Amino acid sequence: MRYGPPCEQSNFQLYKVITHELLASENREGAPVLRDMLLRLLSAGMASLPKSPKVLSEDRDPAAVEFHKALFAAHFQTVRARLKESGIGAAAGQVMAKISVALCRYCNEFPVDRAFFEAGLFCKDANMVNMSFFFLNRFLDIADAIDDPDNAAIDNTDFMETDIPSPYDLDLPETAHVKNDRVEEIRDWVLGWSMDQSVQQKMDMRSCDKCRADIYTATLTCPKCNYKHDPCIISGYPVLKRSRVECTNCHAPANRDDWNVWVQVMKTCPWCQAPQNAQY
Repeated sequence: MRYGPPCEQSNFQLYKVITHELLASENREGAPVLRDMLLRLLSAGMASLPKSPKVLSEDRDPAAVEFHKALFAAHFQTVRARLKESGIGAAAGQVMAKISVALCRYCNEFPVDRAFFEAGLFCKDANMVNMSFFFLNRFLDIADAIDDPDNAAIDNTDFMETDIPSPYDLDLPETAHVKNDRVEEIRDWVLGWSMDQSVQQKMDMRSCDKCRADIYTATLTCPKCNYKHDPCIISGYPVLKRSRVECTNCHAPANRDDWNVWVQVMKTCPWCQAPQNAQY
């Protein structure tokens, strides 16, 4: 960070190690430092006005192709941690749940069991019980597969029309990132929900902005018409036409409600750090 990460591809293997270690770390300084390092790497050292998320995701530069997903994972982990520290209550809880759901899209960048564990837990805290049931059930499948890889059988049917990677395309961690007593506690919750008529194990849906098909609420690409949404720089959810706002400095997009929850407390854009106001 002090001298800027060199862009030569010969360094990429080192950056991959750094990325993997810091995204898997429990150290709260890990994600913010990694985010800043990758932003410099992908913006060729120009940290004053970083490239927008849309530009980075479409950039064919070798560094962008290799690291833009890791950057998004580090960015959203950083935003969630800062919201958690802010102590601003229910509105922040909803946004943190959305971030945790969106982070499952990048679960090949950090431990997959932790991704689904945190998505389920933050959804539960935000009273999004159906989504919590959905993600914690998947977490238990992954925890069992890590525990007994020879007999791993994970049904991916429910996730087919999402942008969440299939577990069969991921390397499962050799050791679990969630302690066994927590796993058993979650097993009890899931069992209780499965017998509760008012709780359904399903993901939230929304209409595609283009074809109006009913699709998974957090997917960036419509599985029916391939329409692509930008990720909100606060929540990671798709930015919808009716609620789109942008940073006045770097033009990174966000959904209005998520933007206002962040800006009213932090006063800056989370992508470029420029001073910003709420937008109505």
